[in-house]
Amino acid sequence: MNKRVKWSVFAVVVVLFGFAGYQLSAAGRYANQMQAKYDSEVLLYSASWCSVCASARRYFARNDIDYVEIDVETDTSNNDEFRQLGGLGVPLIVVKGKVMRGFEPNRISEWVSEPN
Repeated sequence: MNKRVKWSVFAVVVVLFGFAGYQLSAAGRYANQMQAKYDSEVLLYSASWCSVCASARRYFARNDIDYVEIDVETDTSNNDEFRQLGGLGVPLIVVKGKVMRGFEPNRISEWVSEPN
């Protein structure tokens, strides 16, 4: 591969990583705004039919974790929030400004126990 192609590929990779980093930080800022709106450190964006969402609910109850559940099907503004956070599927969980797509109990435990 010649030098020009290598530098072009390198430049594209740098731009893509920069954009991904920007998107992650934007989602984090928006996550903090949503937590302030709902006055909760833990948000669960869910749907009534979602079995993984039900598992998350049970986990929160079993571990005494206060959370606010936001149904993305019933209100278009909820769906807009969900998309702003990068939601593609449910559940989408926000813990202390961090966004989780899906449900990972061990990671939630870590995030919840971190100091603010």
